[in-house]
Amino acid sequence: MIIDVEKDADIKVRIAAVIKGSGKNKSQFARDMGVTPNYLATVLTNPSKGLSGTMMKALANMGVNVNWVITGKGDELIENGESWKIK
Repeated sequence: MIIDVEKDADIKVRIAAVIKGSGKNKSQFARDMGVTPNYLATVLTNPSKGLSGTMMKALANMGVNVNWVITGKGDELIENGESWKIK
């Protein structure tokens, strides 16, 4: 199986955009997701670190459209998402 690192980089850029749009810092956002700030930072900055299902579920629970995170298509947030909006 060949992993497309470039796509993972795009996914991480979209997650960083969600964090920025939330108005929270990375540590606050990580805690809201239920992961440690160190884990989130490692996932976003280490090219060899992939995204876990737990992280995707946490994003979905926060109202983030996981399809958008993965593909870049559609809206950033799902209906009835968290009160914050992508800026």
